[in-house]
Amino acid sequence: MTFDPCAQEVHPEWQDLALGDYVKYWTRSGAVDAWEVAALEPNRFLGLRGLTDLRGGNLDPKQPRPSAYIEGLWGFLLNELPGGRTRLVIGGYQAIRPRWIGRFVFYWFYIPVVWIMQARMLAVLKRNIERAANAPTQPLMAGDDAPLAV
Repeated sequence: MTFDPCAQEVHPEWQDLALGDYVKYWTRSGAVDAWEVAALEPNRFLGLRGLTDLRGGNLDPKQPRPSAYIEGLWGFLLNELPGGRTRLVIGGYQAIRPRWIGRFVFYWFYIPVVWIMQARMLAVLKRNIERAANAPTQPLMAGDDAPLAV
C-alpha cells in the first residue's frame, strides 16, 4: 500500500492489505517502506508496526535490538455508531533508544509534528471518504454484483 500525500480520492487498488505488507510513504527519492501491517481485521482494525535504525533503515523484529533504534505501534479502530456513522479511534506507542535522544525528540519535535501530521491526515481522509460516499453511481451492468462509483 502506498500513501499519496496529494490523494484526492479513495483508491480501491490500495485497499487490499495483508499481514506482513508494508505501508509506504514518499520521500524526495521515492517510496519507502514505513509501517508493517502487524494486525488486521478488515473493515474494523489495522495495526501497524515500525522498527528502524536512526537513519530510517528497517530492522528485523525477530533480531535483537541494536543500541540505537526507533520502534512504534500505530492502531486504527473503526467503531460503528447509530445512524450509519463510524468513529475512527487512533492510538499508538513510540520508543527511541538511546533514551536521551528519545527525551529530546519527544519533547521538542515528535509531539508537535505528529499532531499536525495526524490532524491533516484525518482531515484529508474525512474529505475523501465523504466524497466517495456522495459520488453518483452507475447502473448495474450485466454480470456486475454492485454499482460502480464514478
